[in-house]
Amino acid sequence: MTRVTRSANRPVRKPPLQERATPPPPLRPRRRTINHRTATNTKNRSMLTDEFRFLLPRHIELDLAAKLRALADDLERIRAGRGPSEADLAKAPLIVDWRPVISAAGLRLWGFVAGHPRLGNTGAMTSQLWAAGADGTWIRTLSRFYHVGLRLPEWDLHDGIWDFEGGL
Repeated sequence: MTRVTRSANRPVRKPPLQERATPPPPLRPRRRTINHRTATNTKNRSMLTDEFRFLLPRHIELDLAAKLRALADDLERIRAGRGPSEADLAKAPLIVDWRPVISAAGLRLWGFVAGHPRLGNTGAMTSQLWAAGADGTWIRTLSRFYHVGLRLPEWDLHDGIWDFEGGL
């Protein structure tokens, strides 16, 4: 049923209320055409490396590819249930009085390391952890295996732990 109203002495037909209340059909999204010549123009664009400078190629460690290959090989062995070998653990440094730390790099351990090949015996933070033994005696980081000693008791913590800036 259509109502008729008078406006300026002319009849105007209005649809019933339910017809007026239905939303219009959705608009089709326009396809965006990318000009590949201008898409790579970085003049007026914010770059990811502006905010995260560590992503720049000059910050890639010289031996990162070798570390990643060794890590991948070790992870395959660990996944297959063969874990670290006796030789791996014989050359692994020991970390004691450790505490887990979440950083931008991932889960790491902060503690006292002994027998580290580069650092010797000192307080240090490991690189990110990738695997840990179910018995809690070893971990595999990006760089190497570690023997895991006793954890730092909660009551021994002090504020200086968070001032540490460094890593392995």
